[in-house]
Amino acid sequence: MAPSAPSRLFVTLDPGDLAEAQRAVRTLLAHPLVTSRWPDDRALALVRHHEEPLRGELARVLGHPLEVGRSWARLVRRPSRPSPSRPALTRTGRAFGRRTYATLCLVLAALEQLGPSTLVSGLVEEVNRQSAGDPALGLDPGRPDHRDALVDAVLLLQQRGVLHLVDGELEAWSRDGTADALYDVDLDAAGRVLIAWPSVLGASRDPAELLVEHHPPTEEGRAAAVRQRVHRRLVEDPVVAYADLDADELAYVRQRRSRLTDQLTRLTGCTVEARAQGLALIDAVDQPIGPATFPGGGTVAWAALLLGDHLVAAVADDAGDERPVDAAGVRAAWDLVVDGYRARFKREYRDDPDRLLVDVLEVLVTHGLLRRGPTNGVVVQAALARYRPRVRQPSGVQGALL
Repeated sequence: MAPSAPSRLFVTLDPGDLAEAQRAVRTLLAHPLVTSRWPDDRALALVRHHEEPLRGELARVLGHPLEVGRSWARLVRRPSRPSPSRPALTRTGRAFGRRTYATLCLVLAALEQLGPSTLVSGLVEEVNRQSAGDPALGLDPGRPDHRDALVDAVLLLQQRGVLHLVDGELEAWSRDGTADALYDVDLDAAGRVLIAWPSVLGASRDPAELLVEHHPPTEEGRAAAVRQRVHRRLVEDPVVAYADLDADELAYVRQRRSRLTDQLTRLTGCTVEARAQGLALIDAVDQPIGPATFPGGGTVAWAALLLGDHLVAAVADDAGDERPVDAAGVRAAWDLVVDGYRARFKREYRDDPDRLLVDVLEVLVTHGLLRRGPTNGVVVQAALARYRPRVRQPSGVQGALL
């Protein structure tokens, strides 16, 4: 039997192939399930074209297996830690709630039984059969909240190419639960939406079990576990502070920072930025890995920059990694923003600046630039200083500039 050819690594690719493979990596990190329709009609072909080096590099650097089928590619991600920062979103942009997540799992379990096509009415019947014995999970088409949960679950699967609308309108069913719609089902892709089919996941009683990985009980195995954990943190979290790393992780970063930087830069095409307090993977401008970029545009983004400037100034003389600002300090900083720029906020925020403060803090926390502190205070992260704006007051301009 002839020996197999050595796996191609990113380091062996020419510049054109490397840029394409890096784009495929960023696609898989942002969208672990890729289908012929999701996230666009070119992504799956790109992954398939570079399948061999992608599989090798993603496994080596991040410990993530890549599986590729006829109509899908699945990056089996095990995050370094549970995070609420990447929720599934409803059709109105809200994060899925418990009922909608439960309904999504029940819909996938129903599809496992229904075959290559289904009516929405048949889907509801099978969901109710799957949830028999637990009235809290059943679907009542007469209840608007139940219909909304099903519609959001179905639309997510439709968007990802798992379901394809053949006839009818889901929106018509959502109004009263009596209309119908026919879908073709890609059963192969449906089985990859979750880490495993719901019938398999049902055996797990603790979500933490899904994060458990088994490395060889050797020095090499322990080193691989630490290395992959640090690499994952950098592609998952906006900012990785040294203070948040355990002793083994910090030792790896201190000793192998150049190697870490080279590996992640080559894998993703992004830039690893190292500062005295921590590391950050700076997204490629044309294709971010994260669900949102900072600062972005609009009132919330610009108000976040302005508030961040005042908070950084408030802790400029503080020593150490922890730079807390109490609730009174946050309020004082926000009052400076409101006093200077309220007239330029969008109308909805101009009338309710406290609502804008809630949205601004959420953005800064989500991007790892603030942490929630006790009693409505915050802890300023060092990375926030990177975004201190140069504010120029416009003259003779009216209206909402932010």
